[in-house]
Amino acid sequence: MPAFIDLTGKRFGRLLVVERVGTTNKSPLWRCLCDCGKETYGTSARLLVAPRPRHLPKRSCGCLQNRTIDLVGQRFGRLVVVEHAGGIRRRGALWRCLCDCGKITLVCAGDLKKKRDTGDSTVSCGCWRKQRAKLDSTSHGMTNTPEFRAWTSMRQRCSNPSHLSWHRYGGRGIKVCEAWMGSFEAFFEHVGPRPTPKHSLDRFPNNNGNYEPGNVRWATSKEQAANRSNSKLSDLDVKFVRLWRSRGYKVKDIAAVFDANPAYVGAICNDHIRRLV
Repeated sequence: MPAFIDLTGKRFGRLLVVERVGTTNKSPLWRCLCDCGKETYGTSARLLVAPRPRHLPKRSCGCLQNRTIDLVGQRFGRLVVVEHAGGIRRRGALWRCLCDCGKITLVCAGDLKKKRDTGDSTVSCGCWRKQRAKLDSTSHGMTNTPEFRAWTSMRQRCSNPSHLSWHRYGGRGIKVCEAWMGSFEAFFEHVGPRPTPKHSLDRFPNNNGNYEPGNVRWATSKEQAANRSNSKLSDLDVKFVRLWRSRGYKVKDIAAVFDANPAYVGAICNDHIRRLV
């Protein structure tokens, strides 16, 4: 009877033990075939248990350590991934991306995908930041006004996929007309000063239309509520509504993000509370 456990024919993760080929460090050495087709060798100690707490058991030829998700063809902001450009870095695989401005840039997968809901991801080769800085430093003297902030927010939610409200605006095809996208002066000339602090930007009369002359006005919350849709939100939207309400967001703010009537959003939240009680 052998003084060791015969592992021939046994499976460990992606490895199938084929035969014993010797001994190393007082532990039997086995030839194994990985599911990917490659051969590898492992001791009984590595296959059965980790030799030290910081080491993991051997479960593949090494192919499990490189599980890079293919991002070719995917869009992240202004960047479209063209090809894999190198090995795995600290922040993930390195990818060669084509920016909408025509430049090629190298970006790690982690920088493309991190914190997309907060706007911290890489969304361009750097041209977006430069363009935004240039627009923000114009000489119209209204950079710190509510009208300028409304214009900036309007462009962000329609053109920046990292914006929190992107899926409700740019994500469903709502755009800012070309004249307003690049010129605050053209936007301000049409909409004029904000009447009161209670007014905000509203698409009217077509709430599903673009931000363009003839479809934008300053409106109060009550006026906007009457303009918003009372149609049923999707199941995914309902989950987000309830999640944001549980985290302390106000009903009127949630309604503004989802272009829904505050009364309808409130009913969704109240129904959720009744179910929990």
